[in-house]
Amino acid sequence: MRHTALEENDERGSDGALVAEGDFTHVFCDRTTRRPVPIEGDMRTAMERLVLG
Repeated sequence: MRHTALEENDERGSDGALVAEGDFTHVFCDRTTRRPVPIEGDMRTAMERLVLG
C-alpha cells in the first residue's frame, strides 16, 4: 500500500514571480498493520534517482 501526499511544486503569480512551492511524499505501508515500512531494493534505487538535491 502506498499513501501519497501531493502539493503543487511551482505556483506563480500573474507577474511570473514564484509565490509558493511544495513537496511530494510517498509513504509505503504494510498492508496488514497499515504502518510505514522502509522502501527497499530496486524500488528504493529507482526512487533515489528522482531526488532533486
